[in-house]
Amino acid sequence: MALPPRTRPTTASSAPTSDEIRTNALGLLRWVVAVALLCGLMYFAGDWAADRAVRAGAPAGGSAAATGLDLPTPDFRLPTLAGGFDGPGMVQGDVIVVEFWATLCGPCRIQAAYLEELYPRYADRGVRFYALNVGEPEDVVRRFAERSPFSYPVLLDPDETIASRYPVRGLPTIMVFAGAGAITYFEVGVTSVESIAREIAKAGVDAEPLPTA
Repeated sequence: MALPPRTRPTTASSAPTSDEIRTNALGLLRWVVAVALLCGLMYFAGDWAADRAVRAGAPAGGSAAATGLDLPTPDFRLPTLAGGFDGPGMVQGDVIVVEFWATLCGPCRIQAAYLEELYPRYADRGVRFYALNVGEPEDVVRRFAERSPFSYPVLLDPDETIASRYPVRGLPTIMVFAGAGAITYFEVGVTSVESIAREIAKAGVDAEPLPTA
């Protein structure tokens, strides 16, 4: 009579135990939390450093004329959050200040606060302010603006059609010019209240003296 086939001795399963799974998950969670904290610290440190630098009077790069940039005439118009279209191409003769910005840009919030400080001083003096959002869909911009409203029009450039015409190498970027004429100031990075007021004055509009610190 034939003997039954020989069976191999069973070995312990190589699958991880529940304790090992729990240990690995906790390790991964600690790593994710550490990375998130580091990114948060870098984000707020960048905001703090930018604000301190600007308020301390750090130099603001230079104007378009000083750096020799040959920039196209800003005669564009874009859809706005309020509906319809607006932009430099729809006005003539006014001095215009444009901020290129995005919702995830921390320094852009500092810049927006500076423009909000300036806006009421020029609103009735022939100076127009625009917040030109770069590369984001309307619903994202709208949710942001509901939490942090702007006193002046928000222009939408989701495909960066307009931003790509200019050397917007960082956000925020400030652009100043008179009417549909040549750009007199183009600055990448946070620009101080005093610097913007000075450029508006160069474009031909004076305002009440800014409050001293």
